[in-house]
Amino acid sequence: MPDMISTILLDKKIKKPEDAYLYNVGFKKGYKVTKTYAKTCECLASFLDPKFKSTTCDVKHSNSRRNVYICNRQLFNSFDVAIEYALRYKCRIKFDPPHCKPSVPPKNICIITLFGVRCLMKNPATQSIWNRVWSTCHGNCFFHSNFAFTINHYLKELNQYRQLIGSPPLALNKKLNYIAKYCAEKLVKENTLISERSSRYNEFIAFAKEGYGLYLMRILFDDVYFSNSGFKRRSTKDRNDFVRLLDRKLRIVGIGLSRYDYGTYVCIKYISL
Repeated sequence: MPDMISTILLDKKIKKPEDAYLYNVGFKKGYKVTKTYAKTCECLASFLDPKFKSTTCDVKHSNSRRNVYICNRQLFNSFDVAIEYALRYKCRIKFDPPHCKPSVPPKNICIITLFGVRCLMKNPATQSIWNRVWSTCHGNCFFHSNFAFTINHYLKELNQYRQLIGSPPLALNKKLNYIAKYCAEKLVKENTLISERSSRYNEFIAFAKEGYGLYLMRILFDDVYFSNSGFKRRSTKDRNDFVRLLDRKLRIVGIGLSRYDYGTYVCIKYISL
């Protein structure tokens, strides 16, 4: 991310990064851009220096008549139209934001996978998706109804990320859900991440402390996106690679969670085609 920001500063000849803001339009694959429709932009300086007290600004006024955007001396009253113009002509958008506030820095939220510890990263695009998916989650929702709420929201969030890279949505399968639940309970019993090498079912397993499992899908997708932007499997022999869950050929999945003392074990079962 710092390298990308440095490139932007040089390309756009921006001398003061604290006066410039980044708006994440979405994910680009080929010539197609899948938009996330984020509502805010964030100061560039915070991506270069974690100690910098960053701010986020709303990109639209609640009163549409007050929306004025300038790009290449062209005037727009619609942010979406201004964005399309900026993408086409590669120009900066200038406007007076209706509201700005200090950014909340990412907490040290981490999960444990067979590939090691993975932590929450700063990514406005996935943050926007996460906020939409979990907007109705309040208090103890993660553990509610034996994780029924979380399982449905995991699927919804995963399908949002699959859509970004052009993969069709997945559906929950009752049999795979049962197998995944049994897998999660077995992990609780062993209290360790042990992969079950089934000849038929693939799986992804993880452990999240406290309620950090709420961020599991976002953490895993960002990890793949920033380290493997082509979304290629690390190894065709590795049956526990999260990137397999983004495969466009995949159609059904099963999700199981089981609580262990101070955390939760998660098991996702699927069949690779």
